[in-house]
Amino acid sequence: EDLLSIILFGSVARGKWNNESDIDLFIIFTNKSSLRTTINNRLTKIISGYERKSKLRNSKGDRLFSTIQDISLVLEDLHTFRTVFYDIAMDGIILFDRNQTGFHFLKKIKKRIEEKGLRRIFIKENDYYWKRNVKFGEIIEL
Repeated sequence: EDLLSIILFGSVARGKWNNESDIDLFIIFTNKSSLRTTINNRLTKIISGYERKSKLRNSKGDRLFSTIQDISLVLEDLHTFRTVFYDIAMDGIILFDRNQTGFHFLKKIKKRIEEKGLRRIFIKENDYYWKRNVKFGEIIEL
């Protein structure tokens, strides 16, 4: 019951992964607990099992994903803005969502992106930066 949402983001969510990619997960809990460690350990075991299957290997037989990188936050931590929230909102695929916590989080951040006029500019397939249309003398807040 402490687990509220799991959101896949990053290159895997965009369908642009390579053999150096990791699996990025954003995990929201109701409160800090040992459940966080338990879930992260289970996810690692699940991914390790999938890595052994041929469909998660490239044509050379190399594993496609090296590690799981997670950002685990409790519900109250969502009020402290982090710039990575933009990436999560743009790429996010909800894998699990109790009470639509993840859905509402993504919606809120997408609204912020729109209100600030932010755009993500890709330099290469997985390299990008954020750009905002700024007028001379305007105060910038990301």
